[in-house]
Amino acid sequence: MPERVARGAIATGFMAFFGPNEFVIDFLQLISRPANLVARVVMAPMVVEQFLAVLRENLSRYQDQFGAPPAMPKPPANEKPRAPQEIYDDIKIPEDVISGVYANTVMVGHTPVEFGIDFITSFIPHAAVSARVYVAAPRVPQLIDTLSGLLAQYKRQHQAQGPQFAAPPHMAPRPPHPRRHHHRRRRALGRHRGYRGFRRRRRIEDVWLEPRRTPRARRRRKKVIR
Repeated sequence: MPERVARGAIATGFMAFFGPNEFVIDFLQLISRPANLVARVVMAPMVVEQFLAVLRENLSRYQDQFGAPPAMPKPPANEKPRAPQEIYDDIKIPEDVISGVYANTVMVGHTPVEFGIDFITSFIPHAAVSARVYVAAPRVPQLIDTLSGLLAQYKRQHQAQGPQFAAPPHMAPRPPHPRRHHHRRRRALGRHRGYRGFRRRRRIEDVWLEPRRTPRARRRRKKVIR
């Protein structure tokens, strides 16, 4: 693990958004001027659900040990929300953080005052911590509410859009070939109406005979039957 990742980063705020296939969480240090982006984590929607489950479990253990964390102060009612682009214009984004890191596993721990989150990239041959973030305990319920709302919005949008990808060509049902269907019909008619094109064998006295087609063959067949 690189020393920079092992040391971790303290985040005093966060922003989250989602795209067609992934969720992005930006952890910020708002106390400095300008604000800094200290970690950007990219996760699949399924991993976000697991992350929420781990956060809720750890918050429940924290409440059992230390009680509920203090509530964050609410913004003034008359304050207008800022557009995301306007917020990011005031944030300093380092070059080594702007591309983000991918995580498919999450581990969460806590102390009386903060939560430590390890975002892990688990690939062959071994797993590695891709980002380590420390968040104050009062921020954790806010993080859970934000991610829960985004995940519900993501599911509503994808259910309304329906499936995005069609079935592969080899899996799609193949229409019946008209010529094959015609031959199949002729064979069926031959079974029920004596169609001459349908060749069949009859067993008479343990002798296999071909269907008669000429008077000579008909006479020969009669002799064999007798």
